[in-house]
Amino acid sequence: MKKPLKTGLILVCLTASSLFLASTLKAQGSDPYKDQYEVLDFPQEPDDSEKIEVLEFFWYGCRHCYESEGPLKAWLKNQPDDVEFISIPAISSHWKPLAKAYYAAEDLGRLEELHPKMFQAIHEKKQYDITTKEEAIEQFFAQNGVSKKDLAKAYNSFHVYRQMPYAEDMTDLYNVTSVPAIFVNGKYRLRNVGGHKKMLKALDYLIEKERQQMGLSSN
Repeated sequence: MKKPLKTGLILVCLTASSLFLASTLKAQGSDPYKDQYEVLDFPQEPDDSEKIEVLEFFWYGCRHCYESEGPLKAWLKNQPDDVEFISIPAISSHWKPLAKAYYAAEDLGRLEELHPKMFQAIHEKKQYDITTKEEAIEQFFAQNGVSKKDLAKAYNSFHVYRQMPYAEDMTDLYNVTSVPAIFVNGKYRLRNVGGHKKMLKALDYLIEKERQQMGLSSN
């Protein structure tokens, strides 16, 4: 069975900023990023106790999600292998078609290619019909070399059948009502304030905080 998109990357070298972050956590009692995140009232248990789990909930029609893609992708390249990044298409009544398209692309083995193209089609090429009409989604796949037959097969695959309820359950479990929404280890939700640079610094801070509490090494 295929799993949700997960990215675990091997650490090439420790940056000066991560070393500084570790020493800062030990040396100071105050929290420099306390306004950048909130602590969940009901923490969730991550699947892997040996990994620091980062969940990203998104919707293709969300402009802020699109603008976060580039910074997040660049950030991921520098993460050690104890960080597990999972993308989940948030599901509400009118977001289901694009969530299904996400998992269909994954089933086709073309998610890495089509994921950014879907964002670009909507936000750069202004193909807004993709967010509301399934015919427009089919046209998007056709323009990228996926036949109607192959798309129908992916839509009806066991993978999509399993992942759609999973995404819906996770959306409800984390009470996601707006996107983008990023959660760290089932304990913290980042606030969408201060821009991407500040958000990623807060994300690094929380990851290091969890790493120390879990007794993990980023080497």
